[in-house]
Amino acid sequence: MRWGAVLAGLTLVVSACAGPDSGSGPERTELRVAVLPTPDAAPLYIALQRSFFEEEGLTVKAEIVDDGTRAVPRLAAGELDLAIADYMTVFDLVDKGARLRVVADASQAGTGTAALMAQKDSGVTTIRELRGMKVAAPAGISTLLVEVTLKANGMEPDDVTMVRVPYPDHPRALSEGRADASNAWEPYVTAVEKAGGIKLADTVAGPTADFPVAGWVASDDWAAQHPRTMAAFQRALLKAQKLAAGDRRAVQDVLPTYTRIDAATAAAMVLPAYPITLDVKRVQRVADFMAEFGHLKARLDVAPLMAQQPPQLRAG
Repeated sequence: MRWGAVLAGLTLVVSACAGPDSGSGPERTELRVAVLPTPDAAPLYIALQRSFFEEEGLTVKAEIVDDGTRAVPRLAAGELDLAIADYMTVFDLVDKGARLRVVADASQAGTGTAALMAQKDSGVTTIRELRGMKVAAPAGISTLLVEVTLKANGMEPDDVTMVRVPYPDHPRALSEGRADASNAWEPYVTAVEKAGGIKLADTVAGPTADFPVAGWVASDDWAAQHPRTMAAFQRALLKAQKLAAGDRRAVQDVLPTYTRIDAATAAAMVLPAYPITLDVKRVQRVADFMAEFGHLKARLDVAPLMAQQPPQLRAG
């Protein structure tokens, strides 16, 4: 018998079954992802530090961006594979025709995460005293939270004038009189308080309690063409989300490595929650409020935008 030929044949069969074309590994192993320098992205950096992506056969290169509204369009251009973005930005772009998929949930706001703040000596002590005044809030989900909070307190969004001020400038905007109040987001709630600010109202409470903030998104085409890569990313991120959800210290330690948040502030600030499932009903709340307050042309059903989830990521 020609054992050499038989062994060669067996080698070919094994190679064919185990090789890169077998359909078992990621279609793409190197990923470029856009990251906002905020606590929302902490699980990604935990996953990088602990080699969770490497265990899934992925090499993830994170690019820090200051504005999700500019990062998300780069997905369709093929410049990025995935990006973290607040849900309001994502749904606004979808409403304008963008074809996107939400790959995984990133963060959820809780009590103390965001608040309407004013200077202690401003004379403003309640939210209703803001009528006719200027409120500092970046465009996006911060503005939406202010609108919902005003309505919950018997006011209308046009009772105040929104001033577009980046979060890091909120303490100075208040002290210089460019704004009478600000919807500060952690760690800037803590920063405004340290600068002599007082809290008028928590903007993540009542109708906005446990409000979804941000998710990981990809283009519709990318998600369709890279299902195994997407699943590998989801599995690695899930490990980190679970760690972040149950171990505050893991988040504290990683924040100073990619944000301007120092260790002392990271230890004192209120952190977001890190969901371990992508819950359609929870995320739908964002789109429903956007439609109610005129940020969408019509009600948007977010269910078709949700990417397929591995079993352990599906909400029950």
